[in-house]
Amino acid sequence: MQKNTILSSVTISELDQSGVGIIHIEWQDRPIEVSGGVLPGMVCDVRVVKKTRNKIIGRIIAIHDAGPYATLTPRCSHTVQSQGDEHKVWCGGCKRQTVTYTDQLKLKKKAVEQCIYGEWIACEVRETLPAPDIRWYRNKVEYSFGNYITGAGPDKRILSHRSMGFNKQGQFGKIVDIDHCDLVDEKVNDIMNHLKNLLRPFPTYDQRRHEWVLRYCMIREGKGADELMVVLSISHQGERVDEVLWVLQQDNFLCEQVTTMMVIEHDGLGGVIADRDSTRHTLRGDGTTQEILHIDGKSFAFSLSPQSFFQTNTRGCELLYSTVANILQESQATTLYDLYCGTGTIGQIIGSLVPSVQKVIGIDIVPEAIDDARANAERLGVAFQTEYHAGPVEAIFPTLTVDQASTIIVDPPRAGLHQWAIDTLIEIKKAYPQMKLCYVSCNPATLARDLALLQQVYRIESVQPVDMFPHTHHVETVISLS
Repeated sequence: MQKNTILSSVTISELDQSGVGIIHIEWQDRPIEVSGGVLPGMVCDVRVVKKTRNKIIGRIIAIHDAGPYATLTPRCSHTVQSQGDEHKVWCGGCKRQTVTYTDQLKLKKKAVEQCIYGEWIACEVRETLPAPDIRWYRNKVEYSFGNYITGAGPDKRILSHRSMGFNKQGQFGKIVDIDHCDLVDEKVNDIMNHLKNLLRPFPTYDQRRHEWVLRYCMIREGKGADELMVVLSISHQGERVDEVLWVLQQDNFLCEQVTTMMVIEHDGLGGVIADRDSTRHTLRGDGTTQEILHIDGKSFAFSLSPQSFFQTNTRGCELLYSTVANILQESQATTLYDLYCGTGTIGQIIGSLVPSVQKVIGIDIVPEAIDDARANAERLGVAFQTEYHAGPVEAIFPTLTVDQASTIIVDPPRAGLHQWAIDTLIEIKKAYPQMKLCYVSCNPATLARDLALLQQVYRIESVQPVDMFPHTHHVETVISLS
């Protein structure tokens, strides 16, 4: 099978742990993988775009039958590509708007089952806990500025010079212009549209040539505290920084609606809002926003800096952390190690909810997040019970003392655990057989990889999927290991 071969009317037979569709063809010895909101039973035409030794990667070019799961009409106008209109393309965010929420939960449980049953024997996966809210649940959104470009060389076409929205999935240089998103509050949509109009005089950043001004915009909503943060990332190229600052400072709407407003000068080539060399201008507020979680009758207030990690679903976060606390209630741990701790939320909350915990020790690679963790501990009145270290988990964790009365929580990024961290967890378990581990995963694929290594010494006690991201394939999983 050659590149650009078109396969007509093929059926998606299953999804892998990452939501990628798998097509099996009798005369082909390798599976064909397609992404982009695919569902089991979908019948489509696929173009082969890449071949490797183990698989073939395809791209859907036409859908003939959406399959048994696709029973709803999408709410969002940015979800489906319109025929003959290259501006209205799939933004790649809410791939499962056509699926009933009940079926979404079933598909997420199945994704976790594929992970667990692939590596472990006879382990029951519980029903997926539904999200408290299935719309307007995100407390943070990041927009990109740029062009919408198709083709190259003499065929290159720039369809939009003023796009503000999301990158088209898997395609560099295409920013899908957004005017509304159903996952964020209406006031966030209002601020986004206001900023888009307000900043129209300034050229958007060229992702290919790395020049011009507007790069990214992050809006973070403190849902529990009713606060809003706006962070605008711009390039110094073009020397129009002072103009941008003046326009934002003079705008009455932003002054009324926004609690904290920052502009970050970022000229690095990486696709991030800021790096260590960036220059920060705080135009309003103290550079942080507040968030309040309410769990098991207690309230927890947190201060968040622009780059600090915090779960993007506030009420879903309350459900997730309550689930972890219930699992660890019987652990009788006196010391709780919070690896990949971010702003310290999960460790401080679990430490407050589980009576036996006397000390929480957290590690995270982002120094700004560790600063926030320490400040949050002071605010919650648990500073005397906490200890935080900034640096890679794999470098710091082996230097700490772990005893029989310790429980470890790992909540790694989508890439999963570093091999050194896994090796350390295995050695600690060998030394202290009664020690428990709670793994909070946001990626079933890397969870499966890590469990395959941890199974040398650990045994699964429970598996609980939690839906934090309705209308997407993403699922959180809380696994208790002993």
